Amino acid sequence: MPDQFNVELLPGGLNTIIRLIHRAGTEQVLVLQAATLNTLQRLKVKRDISKAVAKTPEGSDQIDLGSVIVWLNKIERKDAAAIAQLVVIDATCVART
Repeated sequence: MPDQFNVELLPGGLNTIIRLIHRAGTEQVLVLQAATLNTLQRLKVKRDISKAVAKTPEGSDQIDLGSVIVWLNKIERKDAAAIAQLVVIDATCVART
């Protein structure tokens, strides 16, 4: 997860979230999708489903969905890299459901 000075996820962290989306049950994906949509709306960012990741990347299967939601809540409008990651995560959720 990101440190206190940098909200952007490390590549391995993003891969782990994408793995979760591809491998988790539909209910977990829907919870994450609702959280990403709320964050997009809060930040006034449009959903872009063309950014979905089709393949399951290498990474860990150890992830806490609550930690991901806490991370989403930390993203601010100035965090361009984290917003780009948010758009990818949201698009992958939409593609999965």
